[in-house]
Amino acid sequence: MMNKNDIFIGYLPFSNQLNTGKIRPVLLIAKENELVHVFKITSQYESKSKHIKKQYYQIQNWEEAGLKKKSWIDIGAAKTIDLNQLKIKKIGQLSINDQEHLALFIKAFYGAK
Repeated sequence: MMNKNDIFIGYLPFSNQLNTGKIRPVLLIAKENELVHVFKITSQYESKSKHIKKQYYQIQNWEEAGLKKKSWIDIGAAKTIDLNQLKIKKIGQLSINDQEHLALFIKAFYGAK
């Protein structure tokens, strides 16, 4: 079963071409039949520009979420995954604390634009 705020590991294409991408963690934000909408999760933060860092929410309880290292959720653009074409594996779930803080972060980020 897949629920909002679940964290998965899966192959995420860089674009609409399925042959270029990488295996990475993602946060499930919505599901419509066989399509899931996700935010990418990254451990790469320090090397990013100030502009990009503004769209990264730092996961406070990253170990509890099933992640192996300190990580950030990229809220800049949701990605859509077709479950008929790609396989993903659940590794954890965002803590209630992180769910609440992420919602406030998203509201502040998109309200400020």
